[in-house]
Amino acid sequence: MRNIILIIALSISSVFYAQELNCTVTFNAKNVGGTNTQVFKTLEKALNDYVNNTAWTNRTVANNERINCSMIITVNGEKGYVNNHFKTTIQIQSSRPIYNSSYESPVLNYKDTNFEFDYAEFDPLEFDQTAFTSNLIDTIAFYAYTIIGLDGDTFAKNGGAQAFQKALDIANKAQSQEASGWSMDNTRSRYHLIDELTSNTYDAFHQVMYAYHRLALDTMAADAKTGKEKLKSALIQLKKLYDVRSNALVLQLFFDTKTDEIVDIFSSGPKVPNKDLKLLLIKLSPYNAVRFQRMKY
Repeated sequence: MRNIILIIALSISSVFYAQELNCTVTFNAKNVGGTNTQVFKTLEKALNDYVNNTAWTNRTVANNERINCSMIITVNGEKGYVNNHFKTTIQIQSSRPIYNSSYESPVLNYKDTNFEFDYAEFDPLEFDQTAFTSNLIDTIAFYAYTIIGLDGDTFAKNGGAQAFQKALDIANKAQSQEASGWSMDNTRSRYHLIDELTSNTYDAFHQVMYAYHRLALDTMAADAKTGKEKLKSALIQLKKLYDVRSNALVLQLFFDTKTDEIVDIFSSGPKVPNKDLKLLLIKLSPYNAVRFQRMKY
């Protein structure tokens, strides 16, 4: 009887899902004037259902294990929507909770400025693992797998490998299409992003993601000073990535996501000397030099 009560209690407190994402998809069409706005609302709802109700992997996760993320799609001006054809940008963000704290650390902050697709109101959004369906459906699926992959990297060494492979499969199928955003010739295309995320050449990125989150941030609640020292050690490893390719897209991705967090951590709390780290970060990401200069100690 006692075991039955325990099982019931666990069932009530832990709701399990096949879906991995807790995502807010926002469709911003405020720059489009003089047209029917209902299609944007319909598409926004359809995208939220599509992202959050799709089982992207075979994992079963608890409600509190779903990945918090967002996708903001913005129509590019008044001519960004003509005859069911959309020209947009998409901003993708995700975060993950830090152990024994209420803090959520940003894991992904990426802006894709070349997202064009066709959509007629009430078109079904159904992802096909075996074929390229449409630029709308497959781009969103691509970023869903990228989010899952990066999140996995923060919890285990190379924990995102399977999800990254799924994203690469989508990018490879897209090469036979003429859809925007996948070109091998564009160094900031989706193809180049996932090519770097799956290449052994950039393995240091995955090692830093694991050490930064699991070995450093997740230990800070118990020992803030040691956690900061581990964080410093993790960041120094980014030099390996820089030495391979100073303008690597994944290096830019890391700093677009993490710069503010790094500055905040090294500007408060227990003192950890970081003059050498500051100089290295400015070298690795000169675009963020002014922000890194704010780091104390």
